[in-house]
Amino acid sequence: MVQTSRHPATVMTIQPVTASITTALREFLRAVLPPGLPVQLAQQNRTVAPAGPFVLLTLLTRQPLATVAQTETETITTLSVPEEVRVQVSIFGPGAGDNAQSIATLFRTDWACRYFENLFQNNKEEQSSDAESSLGTAAEWLEKYAPIAPEPHAAAQSVSLPAEASKPGPLTPLSRTPPPSAEAFPQNAPCQNTQPCNAFPASVPAQPAASCYAPARIVPLYAGPPRQMPFVNGERQFEEHWLLDLHCQVRTTLTLPTTTASAASLALICADTLTDEPSA
Repeated sequence: MVQTSRHPATVMTIQPVTASITTALREFLRAVLPPGLPVQLAQQNRTVAPAGPFVLLTLLTRQPLATVAQTETETITTLSVPEEVRVQVSIFGPGAGDNAQSIATLFRTDWACRYFENLFQNNKEEQSSDAESSLGTAAEWLEKYAPIAPEPHAAAQSVSLPAEASKPGPLTPLSRTPPPSAEAFPQNAPCQNTQPCNAFPASVPAQPAASCYAPARIVPLYAGPPRQMPFVNGERQFEEHWLLDLHCQVRTTLTLPTTTASAASLALICADTLTDEPSA
């Protein structure tokens, strides 16, 4: 008989968590959409639709792309598998068709690949320096690392790409002009936490104890064609509504304790005796 044991100090963890995936995708959408356009997570309780145009993000599927790879040490077992994540982006309000086309076009380019890589690397570097200085609010993080946003008066029909996106080269930190003030867009005001916060905003200011998630490392695969869907508001009026599916790849890693044998009990039997029961 073999007695097994686990190391109680080690707990099972999974990376990246779903919230960090949606955080990275939301930052991309905020970079290519007009400034101040609310981007929220769909299927939230006690959350009303913002006034005016807005965007909803819904995770649909997570499909494995390969078999699970397993590595083990004396105490840790690591399981890793690449997955395809399919996300639905729903765009409401005037200009939804143009915004959907902009997202679909940019998501298929090298600019999007380098944007997500820069987003992950910049956040990783910032986390390593947290012991010396705090990152600050979400507005400060976006001002330092998010791509340059178009001017408010020209952003309704155009998207300005960073100058470095048109030529290949090593990864460089992205920069961005300060986002619009909270007074101009109260429904999308950043939370006032003292810790880094990239969580989806609701239609009301976030609570001080809201969870904060760093952007996950994702790779764009392709985007489905934008399509129009009927949408009737509370006044029984048709409004513009376009949606499209974004397909991206993440590597999911599951870490759990390694099962080891703490004791073994051996029983010896005579080789000349054929029996199903071990001798006493």
